[in-house]
Amino acid sequence: MFNEYRHPQRSHDGDGAGGGYDGDVAGLPSIKGGELDSLKCWRRVKSHGQKPGPRSGAASVVVGDRMYMFGGYGGSGRLDDFYSYDFEARQWSQVHYNGPSPGVRENNGVVEYQGNLYLFGGYGRHLNSVF
Repeated sequence: MFNEYRHPQRSHDGDGAGGGYDGDVAGLPSIKGGELDSLKCWRRVKSHGQKPGPRSGAASVVVGDRMYMFGGYGGSGRLDDFYSYDFEARQWSQVHYNGPSPGVRENNGVVEYQGNLYLFGGYGRHLNSVF
């Protein structure tokens, strides 16, 4: 059994630019009691569904058996899309919500508290706002 982790896939184009996330999930073998330090091997985990596009600087948080991911930088601009990844089903899906978008942003924080997600700051138009 493998535990899954969001892992950026780096591209090296000679100028140091690139990097980010390509929609797949990488995983490490299951760990118990401090074994993480001795494990140094990632493996690609196959996933399906509506995968997010490549990006860097996305905000992500795990709640129960899902990872939620918002925004980031998609190569041609900041994003305001929202996705979830179901660890058990290994499936991505876009999350549709009511109300205003927090706006395009990258490198912001996100936490879960009492069943709600809170998004704060980052690079973008709304640097000092909480959603």
